[in-house]
Amino acid sequence: MIQPFGFIKSLMPKTLLKRSVMIIVIPLVLVQLTSVYVFLERHLDTITRNIATNIASSIDLITHLHKRNSPTIKTAGIKLGFHIRRYPKSFFKSLKPSAYHAWEDKFLVRALRQSIKDPYVLVSSEAYLRVYVLVKDETLAFTFARKRLMSRTTPLVFFWAIGASIFFLIIAILFMRNQVRPIKQLAEASERFGKGLDITYFKPYGASEVRQAAIAFRRMQERIKRQVEQRTEMLAGISHDLRTPLTRMKLALAMMPKTLDVEPLKQDILHMESMINEYLAFVRGDQQEVPQKLDMGLLIKQSAAQFENNSFHVDVMVPSTPTMIIGRPQALKRALENLLSNAQSFAQEAWIILEKTSKDIQIILDDNGPGIPEEFTDDVLKPFFRLESSRNESTGGIGLGLSIVADIVHGHGGRLHLGKSPQGGLRALIELPK
Repeated sequence: MIQPFGFIKSLMPKTLLKRSVMIIVIPLVLVQLTSVYVFLERHLDTITRNIATNIASSIDLITHLHKRNSPTIKTAGIKLGFHIRRYPKSFFKSLKPSAYHAWEDKFLVRALRQSIKDPYVLVSSEAYLRVYVLVKDETLAFTFARKRLMSRTTPLVFFWAIGASIFFLIIAILFMRNQVRPIKQLAEASERFGKGLDITYFKPYGASEVRQAAIAFRRMQERIKRQVEQRTEMLAGISHDLRTPLTRMKLALAMMPKTLDVEPLKQDILHMESMINEYLAFVRGDQQEVPQKLDMGLLIKQSAAQFENNSFHVDVMVPSTPTMIIGRPQALKRALENLLSNAQSFAQEAWIILEKTSKDIQIILDDNGPGIPEEFTDDVLKPFFRLESSRNESTGGIGLGLSIVADIVHGHGGRLHLGKSPQGGLRALIELPK
């Protein structure tokens, strides 16, 4: 279904600063346009009408003086701003009104029609106006500049209107930038926290609503970090408590007579110890490692080289230029090794492709093994979930490999997708932000 305002929304600015400036600019422009319209329609109209009336009245006064043969016609014309020339009566018949008409000509035509009773012809040009009046037996030509008919306040009003608009627009942009800056820093801090990076420089400031949101974010950050630390400390204590009795059990089994069949019990103890170690590694999530700048392509090559052997081949395709990101190298290496370990257990060949997009980098790992049924792609990311129902580690593992991968990827602000590979096996797609 096509949205009626979809096209308009596509033209709208995307950033808060641009939208805020637009909210200020549109009313300002509308106010200025309204003011200009009122000025042209009322003020300028009135002034131009009065000027045209004065010009027509001056011409009528001079024609009356000419009818009385007054010697002051030339002096009056100069003082009233006209250049007067005399032509014979026959010259008037050859005159034709010009086709050029400006906006202000209508006021002069109206004023001449009301003031002058003698025959006249108005000739208009771009720079000058000429009024030919038939008086007695000769033609009087009144010439004056067009700018005399126009109001001198018009350019000044336009200048102040446009200048004031630009001035207040600059002030509005500077003000809105200061208001948007704390929101942008809050977004950047959230982005860093989502990638698992430390935030030490962030300080709430700006408007009260923005400060309130920033303070809430800081409290949320502290609660999450405190929860993770409490979980790690609790699991460390559980590890210490469980390993002590397991050690005593292993020692007791070693001292038992060899005639007893204790091998199954030893295997169960080893299995429990392995589960505890894997579980602790899972909940720890390598959070103690300091993030740093690293080349993801080089890290992929190093991880793939450890699994290359006669029975398993890894084909790596990475860009020729370094692909730099901020992350924990040991954690990312462990995630890649877990995926390659799963591929090595069930396939003969794997393919790793590293691609860069405008927003993130993508690591695609395909294999030619049996893959994972689509209905279990979400379940295998849960801790201790195994597709293989037996408790044999050699056939199904502990059930934490993919969970650890997902935990590491999410800790870097990325996403892990599992699906069907074009090679017939499993495809693992890792998306990591730049």
